Amino acid sequence: MQNLVFKIPTSWNSLSNNQLIKISLLLFSKQNTKLLDYKLFKVFVNYKWFKFKILKKIILLFKVRQVSEIKKHFYFFYKKQDLTRFIPVVKIKSKKYFAPADRLTNFTIGEFSVCEDLYLGYLRNVNNKEANFGESYLQYLFAVLYINSKNKVRPIFNKDLLEEMVAKTENVKTKYLFAALLSYKGCRDAISSNKKYKHIFPKQKEETKQISEIPQSSGFSDVILSFSNKVFGDYHKTFKTNLYTFLDGYEMALSNLPKDQK
Repeated sequence: MQNLVFKIPTSWNSLSNNQLIKISLLLFSKQNTKLLDYKLFKVFVNYKWFKFKILKKIILLFKVRQVSEIKKHFYFFYKKQDLTRFIPVVKIKSKKYFAPADRLTNFTIGEFSVCEDLYLGYLRNVNNKEANFGESYLQYLFAVLYINSKNKVRPIFNKDLLEEMVAKTENVKTKYLFAALLSYKGCRDAISSNKKYKHIFPKQKEETKQISEIPQSSGFSDVILSFSNKVFGDYHKTFKTNLYTFLDGYEMALSNLPKDQK
C-alpha cells in the first residue's frame, strides 16, 4: 500500500476547470449514479483512459479500503457545495464568452433576479423529460452569466434582449451549461447562507425544505420594483445596482422593520 499515493483537491474552488466540467456532468446529466464515489475519485486524481498504471492503483485502493474510508479524503465534496468561481472563458465557435467575477461580485441585482427565476425554472423541470429536463432554462442562465465583450467588462444588462442573447449562445456545449449551473448554485448558496443577509434569506427548517414546492419566482423582481424611486433611484437605476450593494440596503431595510412586519 505504500505506493498508493494520490494527490486530490482539498476544496471546491481548487478543482480545475476540467474537473468542474466532469463533476457537473456526473451530478446533473442523467447518468447512472451507481459507483458515483468511484467515478468522482477518478476525476479528483485526474485519471484519463490511457493512464493504465493509475487505473490499476485506483482499482487496488478500492479493493483494500472501504469506500467510507476513501471518502474521508474528499469530504469537502459532501460537506458543502461552496464553489464560488466559474470557468473563466467559454469558447462558442469563434467567439469567447467571459464569466462573471467570483461570488458574482460584478453582478447586478437585476441579473441576479433573472438568474434566480431561471434557476427555479430548471429545478421545477429537472425531472421533466418533455421539458428536456430543464435544459432550456440553463441556456438562458448561461446567456445571462457569460458575456461576449472585448474588454471583458459586463455591459448593462437588458432583460428585453435576453432572447437575442440566448440566440448567440445557443450552440454552447451541454457540459458548459452544467458547469455554469454548478458554479451559479455555489454562488447563490454562499449568498443565501451568509448570516449578513439573515433577514433576506431566513433559515428554513430541514423538513420545510423537503415538502415545500419550488416557487414560480424568487420574488426579487417585486423587491426591485418596491425599492424603485427610493434608495437607489428609479426602477432602471435600481435594476442596475450592484448585487451586494442592493442586498446590503435591502437587509438594512428589513432589519429596521418592526418584528411583526419581518
